[in-house]
Amino acid sequence: TGSTAYSMAAGGSVVHPAVPAILVTPICPHVLSFRSMIFPDHVVLQCVVPDDARAEASVAFDGKHRQPLHRGDSIIIQMSKYPIPTLNRLDHSNDWLSGLKTHFGFNARPRQRPLNDKNTSNNFGPRRPMPGKTNTNEHNSGATYDDHSW
Repeated sequence: TGSTAYSMAAGGSVVHPAVPAILVTPICPHVLSFRSMIFPDHVVLQCVVPDDARAEASVAFDGKHRQPLHRGDSIIIQMSKYPIPTLNRLDHSNDWLSGLKTHFGFNARPRQRPLNDKNTSNNFGPRRPMPGKTNTNEHNSGATYDDHSW
C-alpha cells in the first residue's frame, strides 16, 4: 500500500502487515519529542485543533486530498472494520521481507572483496588512478580518466 515507504521516509517505524496496529508517524513535527508511535488496533485516536489555536491546520491522506482543519475541528483515526486483502507469492512474511530488501536495501549489504584481492592497494578500497590523468605506469599504461579530482 505504500505505508511502509511513507513511514520510512519520515523516519518512522517499520511494522509487519500481520501486526494488528495503528502506526502514527509525524512528518516534520514541531517538537523533538514527537516520534513515531504504534497503537493497538482497538485504540481510537482523536486529533483536535484547539479553539484558541494561533492558526488553522490541515490534514492530508497519503500526501493527497489536503483538507483544512479550522479551530475546534477534529479528526478520528481508527482501524478499519474492513481490512484490505493482499495477494502473496510465497507467504505473508517472506513477501514482505523480500520486498523490504529488494526495494529499500533493508538488511542488505554488498559483498566485499577479499583482503588479498590484487586490485586492492590498501585497506581503503580498490586502486584507482588519479582522475584527469593518463596513467603511464606498467600496470595500466594508456588508460585515461575524467577531470573530476578529489
